[in-house]
Amino acid sequence: MSSDNRHEFLTSTDLQMLERVLKRAGFRGTEATVDPNKMGKAARFLIDHFRNGNDSEDSLTDVLEKRGFETGSGKHRTPKQEKSEAIDRWVDEGGS
Repeated sequence: MSSDNRHEFLTSTDLQMLERVLKRAGFRGTEATVDPNKMGKAARFLIDHFRNGNDSEDSLTDVLEKRGFETGSGKHRTPKQEKSEAIDRWVDEGGS
């Protein structure tokens, strides 16, 4: 058993930071309209990375965004990525 168990239990500070990461990716917040199942999967993904030692807010945001770009199906794209892609398509089609 590892002697480093600092991430075994999440503190309120840890949860607040994970919440901010989800918000930055578009999963949480006033404009978020995300399937709760998709948000739950993203949260579990972040918690797994956090428990494995990735405890930087910027790094967790990056890994979540990379997860969205790496899947060809778009299955794990963040709401922020989906919105950006929709705007790009709109502009490519002539916009308004």
